[in-house]
Amino acid sequence: MKTKILFITHWYPTKKKSDFGVFIKEHADAIALFEKIDVIHFNFEKDNSFFKIDYLEEFSQNKSTYTVNIKSKFYKYLYVLIPFHFFIFKQIIKRNKLNLNEYKIIHSNVIFPNGILGYYISKKYKLKQVHTEHWTKIQHFFKKSIWRNRGKKTLANIKIVMPVSTFFKQELLNLLDESKMIVVPNVINASKFNVENKFFNPENINLFCLSNWNYHKNPFYFLDALELIYKEGIRNFNLTMAGEGPQLKQVKSNNYSFPIQFIGRISPQEVPDYFEKSNIFLHGSEFETFSVVILESLISGTPIIVSNVGIASEVINSQNGFICSNSTEWYQFIKIALNKKFDYKHIANEFKSKYSAEFVGSEIQKIYQQVLFNSPD
Repeated sequence: MKTKILFITHWYPTKKKSDFGVFIKEHADAIALFEKIDVIHFNFEKDNSFFKIDYLEEFSQNKSTYTVNIKSKFYKYLYVLIPFHFFIFKQIIKRNKLNLNEYKIIHSNVIFPNGILGYYISKKYKLKQVHTEHWTKIQHFFKKSIWRNRGKKTLANIKIVMPVSTFFKQELLNLLDESKMIVVPNVINASKFNVENKFFNPENINLFCLSNWNYHKNPFYFLDALELIYKEGIRNFNLTMAGEGPQLKQVKSNNYSFPIQFIGRISPQEVPDYFEKSNIFLHGSEFETFSVVILESLISGTPIIVSNVGIASEVINSQNGFICSNSTEWYQFIKIALNKKFDYKHIANEFKSKYSAEFVGSEIQKIYQQVLFNSPD
């Protein structure tokens, strides 16, 4: 008999933001392969009105999704007002006639505000709480936020926390005992990627980078290295730079000598096509909890040069790329990669099953069973 799971999140794709929190939706879909799951999604949007609220329900096999859209010119204030979220939660339950006695587990995502809301719900309705953590700003939250003490109570209450990488787990050891953490990765849908048409032309190497170019990303690691390489007379490459964000202003003002094609934001549906056309993926960053693009690159057959962040140390090896710890290594490894013929099919096949929905869903199911039958109330 399937366990019924109450799955709550503030990060989730919408029509306006189809890629926002898509990794959380993929977790929910993976869970639905094994359990019955009700997803409650709290969506806060900027709006000119004082306050508007509407609801959306979607149903598929083993999964029901209840989205509440909260629109207001004060949406940022409402987003941090967790008692208000709890009130809205009760309205969703009442509106959709959901029986809270049917659930044994509440699964929350990201400590603020969702994990803390999950704590309120778990205490009120006597549910066991498990939690997946993705947030790059979690350390800052526990140092600065007025909600940090409630966050600590939440962590003390949660039965199991699931960081999405071993790297991120190590970052959380100052907040949680290791015995309360089990790493469960994000889902990568290998079927989206095709390696059959990928080819190598040593006279024209296609480099690709894709990110939301916020300030914890660091494209200058590879951009400055490429500038040095280009000025040395090595000019058999071009770079396609996808994504938007504040770092791009500085990138463009640097006026690099080598060719860069800025293509802006691309949809999730376009991502596989760009990987298929690429020979090397570049990803410079100061911190990542997982970094889906690292796995997307590898499963597309594209070798990667990357900072030592997120999932990198768990998947990068001598056959599929390089991990860089400083600027000198970026320069050295890019030069090597520009002259190396990688086995694209071998790279693509190495991690397909480990990050599938079936694998991830089964791992989460095991955690649910552990919490239900082995943990004290």
